[in-house]
Amino acid sequence: CKNDIDWTIDYLSEGIHAITGYHAEEFLHNRVRAFGSIVLPEDRVIAAAEIREAFNAGQPYVVEYRIITASGARKWISERGSGVLADDAEIIMREGFLVDITKRKNAEESVRQREERFQTLVEKSAEVIVMYDKEGRRNYVSPAVTGILGYSVEEYIALDADEFFHPEDSLEADARMLHARAHPGETLPF
Repeated sequence: CKNDIDWTIDYLSEGIHAITGYHAEEFLHNRVRAFGSIVLPEDRVIAAAEIREAFNAGQPYVVEYRIITASGARKWISERGSGVLADDAEIIMREGFLVDITKRKNAEESVRQREERFQTLVEKSAEVIVMYDKEGRRNYVSPAVTGILGYSVEEYIALDADEFFHPEDSLEADARMLHARAHPGETLPF
């Protein structure tokens, strides 16, 4: 496509119909509509800036943006391409390809929402919930630690496990931590 505000297209495969619901000839030279007109305005501005930045760096570009299809549905597109230079080294066109990444974006959003719900559950839990990294260091403690044990989250994370457990319980605690490292993701009651 031309490196212009409308994203004027000189060539487009008929595969665009499966993505947009529009036939390729509708976009050619903006015959019926400009390709840029189906890109959400806020995404068009961001994508254009990212493309310009890549061109200025002499690099190919990869941008993601949303479109409105012929049926009115929103889809996510990943576009990869590079600039075509004129004799004076000015970029006159872009050439590349588009991929529908809507399923991936929907999956990412679903994961984000699940993580947000999980985070809310953990933060609001009346139980002390502790997460450890692979080396056995605490990297998360729920806020309930303050009400139950009297430590701030930061104080509890900084505690050495030997300081926290009673000497008679430290061997069992060490064994549980070794087990936890060997079985990541497993819940261990203390």
